[in-house]
Amino acid sequence: MIRSVLSIVVLITLFGPSINAQDGLNDTINQLDINGEKTGFWIESLDNELLPTIKKNEVITSRYCYYDHGKRVYPIIGISSGKYLLEYRTSRSDTSLIDGAYNLRRKKSGILEEEGFYKNGILLWTKTYYKNGKVNEFIQYRFDSSISCICERYTSKGEVIERWCDEVRSGKWRSRPELQIDQ
Repeated sequence: MIRSVLSIVVLITLFGPSINAQDGLNDTINQLDINGEKTGFWIESLDNELLPTIKKNEVITSRYCYYDHGKRVYPIIGISSGKYLLEYRTSRSDTSLIDGAYNLRRKKSGILEEEGFYKNGILLWTKTYYKNGKVNEFIQYRFDSSISCICERYTSKGEVIERWCDEVRSGKWRSRPELQIDQ
């Protein structure tokens, strides 16, 4: 009897905080500010090019996006073209939050245009490529007290042309030139 009660107390102690933390997370998703504008993290549905969609028959997965002062600031999205083929490797078997690596290839040529990695619906990094296969741009996102990213842009020969750090402030990405290029 005492052993059973002790086991229950241990289970509540171990798992109680994680249950409360999950409830707290759900309380901060899909919220509006006092002006009725989207704020913080929102869950958005994605189509077969990893672009936002509201059409239920096009949804293949979902991810988190971030709004600041009513403006969507993360992740930066492209324009749907119908020219890409999605290759998606995931550890999940459902269409819930995207979790894993993805590649976007041109349908006609098979050339890799973009790749990236999501962890529990959060885009951690993305790379775009030139047609010759060299990296065009690399973006790595950070989530500290604010959302920021480190970016690198390359020539078609693979040489770095610029590095910079951006941070979301007042609904816009603002540059922070923290990194210098060695000449």
